Amino acid sequence: LDTMGNRSFIQDIEAICRGMAGTSPLKVRKVDPADRAKWKDALEENILGEGVKVLIADKECGITLHRKLHKEERKTEKKHGFLPLKKHMNVTPEVCENCLECTKATACPGLIPLETDYGPKIDTDLTLCVNDGACERVRTSNDYGTSVQPCPSFEEVTITRKKRRKYTLPNLRLRELPEPISLKHVGPEHPFRIHLAGVGGMGIGVVGAILVRAGHKHGYRVAFNDKKGLAIRNGGVYSQIGFFDQSITPIVESDQDVSSDNTSADSSIASSALPLGSIPYGKCDLLLGVDFLEAARAIDPREHFRVASKNRTTAVLNLFKQPTVSVLVGSNDFDPEKLHQTVADHCDRENVYARDLSTLCEERLGSKQFVNIMILGVAFQLGLIPVSANSLAWSIKNTLRRDQRANLKAFNIGRRLALEPFALRERPEPKTWEQLLTQKVRIIRKSTLLGRLWRGRRGRRLEFVVKNAIRVMPGLSEESKYDLALRIYDLMQYQDHRYAQRFVNLIRDIYRRDSADQKYQATHAALWSLAKLMLIKDEPYVAYLLTRFEKKQRDNIKYNIDPDNGDSIRYTRKNCPEIPVPFFGKVRLHITTYEWQMQIVRRMKFLRKIPGWHRRETQLRSWYEVVLQQVDLSTESSYRASVDILKSPEQITGYREVRYPKIDQVQQQVAQKLGSRVNLEVDVDARAGRLSERVGSER
Repeated sequence: LDTMGNRSFIQDIEAICRGMAGTSPLKVRKVDPADRAKWKDALEENILGEGVKVLIADKECGITLHRKLHKEERKTEKKHGFLPLKKHMNVTPEVCENCLECTKATACPGLIPLETDYGPKIDTDLTLCVNDGACERVRTSNDYGTSVQPCPSFEEVTITRKKRRKYTLPNLRLRELPEPISLKHVGPEHPFRIHLAGVGGMGIGVVGAILVRAGHKHGYRVAFNDKKGLAIRNGGVYSQIGFFDQSITPIVESDQDVSSDNTSADSSIASSALPLGSIPYGKCDLLLGVDFLEAARAIDPREHFRVASKNRTTAVLNLFKQPTVSVLVGSNDFDPEKLHQTVADHCDRENVYARDLSTLCEERLGSKQFVNIMILGVAFQLGLIPVSANSLAWSIKNTLRRDQRANLKAFNIGRRLALEPFALRERPEPKTWEQLLTQKVRIIRKSTLLGRLWRGRRGRRLEFVVKNAIRVMPGLSEESKYDLALRIYDLMQYQDHRYAQRFVNLIRDIYRRDSADQKYQATHAALWSLAKLMLIKDEPYVAYLLTRFEKKQRDNIKYNIDPDNGDSIRYTRKNCPEIPVPFFGKVRLHITTYEWQMQIVRRMKFLRKIPGWHRRETQLRSWYEVVLQQVDLSTESSYRASVDILKSPEQITGYREVRYPKIDQVQQQVAQKLGSRVNLEVDVDARAGRLSERVGSER
């Protein structure tokens, strides 16, 4: 159909281009970019070739495609009250090595950084991820391999439901919310201005429309100014709204007093000018930061606007860390807490509300998309928006065409959180090494398939090794004790209690040479790095990480799985295991694996006895054990250099071909710092045997 609604002929771009070519050597090629390897080859061929070329990406726009898919999902959900089947792309943080190959290749906003007990990892954002599989299909090439799948942490999760989902919300008494006491008023000389900050897809325009309608409903003269941004790749968006008294006649905006940061009444409004749209310098009354990184731009004097002032501007901030593209690819980063303090320093500190509302929305309401309405509810109940509850509720109903009840619920939950910050508490996590040890002993007793006697024995062994390690290293900080207990547990799960004791003995050697005056920095660095190298992510260990009890519990929470409600979860993974075959080298398999297969592989620890099994990784582990003996902790200068050396394995990330160049680089750097090359060609099996004998004698 054409723009007038009449039927028209379908035009084919490829046929048109070939018709334009005539007898010329014009090259025309159509390729599906979903096939990344084929698309890359086509790009290289066309860019390097001579003459004019036409390369057609034969794939529907992702936005329109997923808009249609979401439309069909909404129809199904409306019919059944729930989605019987839903697929997601999931990342297992325990398996992720934070090599960032997936984010560098795609810069997809559906991938987000996640802080864990083993450092930063990558996870998927359920609200932004469209499950197109682009991250899972990433390939990498270097001197060690061509078109290699770099990561086994990706998996497709299929959620099957038989009933409507149940969200874990306590009784919040949402029908008993009191009308707030307004801290802001609108008069002939006192306008009220709001600055909304976020990124594309967060609903900044929606909240702006709600506030504009609510202001009109309440009887104000409303002016607004929107700055749109891309709905993908995190384009910055803001909306500025002003509520003015009806007695003011709108005229062209004046430039008077736009450089003053005082908080006196806008005397120019009544006499000569009504600012329409843009907020003058320092005249913002409420800063709503749905994305607080964008909210920080409102206080930055380097930007073309600065709307906040200490004595006038109140703020409600969402502290969820929404990564930028530079954060995703590892070229930049920011600290949410420091940025929060910076924004608070430029606003009225007594009226600044800050909390991670996005995560709360996802856990309690199933999606981060409600955070814009929830933050509006918080600001309203704090008395920071001079309109009535009826005006805002009416505006929400008349602005939103879908999910009106869910959005009104999110609005009222925000109001309750303003009154009772702990009405929705975060799920408890262990904070001390004692709490962690208690939790892990319980997990051992729950997750193993062996008998009660054997479960008790493993739990007692874990308690013995951890408590003994803490006893012989009492000077460690509480953070280091927590990290030590966690790594002992994981090393026991990787192999056995002897392997964990070997780790403890090596760390104790460093501890004995370390100093309390240096706060045992070297011990802490060795603790992290040695565990990283001893927990070799081979096939049995990766299979264990993909199927272990802790992951299942986390996935059930993340996807709101309730077996009693008829919910179930199924995993599909594409793996490329590498098996050393005597006399034939190595064989790389490309297979699709399922849960039952992983359950079998996780118990095949005997594979580690095969000659050449993950040889580079086992050699690296032994190399680092030699480094532990050679570092000098006796002087101030040598101590700092030694800590840097002990931390060097943090640079080694990724799997096989991705990590091998990093291993070479780190070993060269360490050899230069030590002044002599550490012998890498060690007898791995002999060293392991000597250490096992040493462990037994010391016990």
